[in-house]
Formats: sequence, C-alpha cells, structure tokens
Amino acid sequence: MKTTKILALMLIPAMLLAGCGPARLEQSVEVQPDETAFLINIEDTEQQGKFKSIEFLEDNKVSAARVILPLRERDTGRMWWSYEYIPTARVITVKRTPVTREWTDDPSTGTSNLSQKLAVESLDSIGFSAGATIMAHITEQDAARLLYHFNGEQLEQIIDSNIRGYCQKELASRFGQLKLEDCKLQKARVFDEVEKATIEKFEPMGITIDYFGASEGLSFDDPKIQEAINKQVQAEADIETAKQEKLAQDERNKTLLAYHYPSPRDRTRSRMPSSA
Repeated sequence: MKTTKILALMLIPAMLLAGCGPARLEQSVEVQPDETAFLINIEDTEQQGKFKSIEFLEDNKVSAARVILPLRERDTGRMWWSYEYIPTARVITVKRTPVTREWTDDPSTGTSNLSQKLAVESLDSIGFSAGATIMAHITEQDAARLLYHFNGEQLEQIIDSNIRGYCQKELASRFGQLKLEDCKLQKARVFDEVEKATIEKFEPMGITIDYFGASEGLSFDDPKIQEAINKQVQAEADIETAKQEKLAQDERNKTLLAYHYPSPRDRTRSRMPSSA
C-alpha cells in the first residue's frame, strides 16, 4: 500500500508535465516591397459586415514589412491542456507590380499558350481577329479600391478576364460599324478609342492602364479573304515599284539626252577658247 502511494506521488509531476498545453508561438506574415497589406479581423462579425467598404480597408492597411498576427486559445479536447493557438486575423496583400499581357491567336506569340485573340466582325459581316497588348499596375493609393472591387484576385487574372472582356466588347462595337476596307484603314483610331475607354472604365476600380494597343495585323477568319487581301497588297506594291522604276528610267533618259544632245548654250561654251 505504501509503495502504491509513493508511485502515485511520483506520477503526479509527470502527469502535470505531460498535461501542459502547446507553446504560444508567434505567427507572422512577411510583406514584400511591391505589396500593400491589409490586416482583417476574421472573428469580429461587425468588422466582417464592414468589409465591403473602401474606408474600412483603408483603416486596416498596414505599413509594416512583417505583420504579427493576434492569437487566441481554441479548445481541442476535454483536458485542460487540450487547446491550440489560432490567429484571429488574416493578412491580405495586393501586388502592385506592373503586368504586361499580349493577346493573340498563336500560343508562340501571346502571353498565354491559349488562343486569346480578340474576334470581331465588320459591318459587312466579315469576321477577323486582332492581336493586342496591354500593361497595367496598381498604385499604393488604389490598393484598397482594387481589393474592394475584385476581392483579392491577382492583376494577371483581372486583365485576362475582366479587362480583356471589356476590350473585346469595345473593339467589336467599333469595328462592327465599319466596312472591311475602313476597318483596315481606321484600325489605329479604333484601338486609340478603346484604350481611352478602358482607362476610364477601370481607373475607378483601382487599376491604372499604362497602355493598350494592337500587337499584330488583322487576321481574317476566311483564308480566301486573307489570300485575296495578300494579293491586293502585293499588286499595290508591284504598281508602286513599277512607278519608281519608271521615274528612275526617266531620269536616266534625261541624263543620256543631255550628254548626246547638249543645249545651244552648252555647245557655245564648249567652243569658246580658254583664257590664257
């Protein structure tokens, strides 16, 4: 009996030691120089209700390069040592690095290996596609605005989905009002107009469009139309070449005539004796 009591007394410290809970280890998130961070309380229901507010996000913007997360205990069992530490807030970051994308039909030329051509149609129902390139970035001041509108999506995703869809719609609308020949002649103007419209559309959402423009020529859906246009271009080039060759030949002929049939003044000068 005495031995049993001694063993029990010896086991108590061991049980106490074994029953200690986990250590409270600091948890942190590193914020990169090209990122803007927001510390959002994920357990405060009142704050969650205010999440859809640019002012709320601005108030919770953090400037530290390392953000320490607040922790609390959470029970994991019936014993007093059955608990763990969990964060009560999370860090959401917005990358501000400029992003450039190129949308083409050929995976070897575009940013993506998928076909991202901007397919449109002329007023006379001739389908063609236009390749485009775009560059955008997020400013420090607009980070909260972007997070509010796009809920943490990366800029690459936004450009390839939301912005590309908008550019597609605007290009189709403008080219659709022009006949095929005018589409070719006014391509630059159309792209300039769409660039301006895209800048105005996404600036209030926190995205700065640096540029948007064509990256290649128009590509027609019907190979026969493309072949006919290529022949027309070649014919126009041949005509221009012939014109230049004719002008050059005319100049050569003038030079030969002047040499074989000099003007009366030139003949008189050639017969005058030279001064001593």
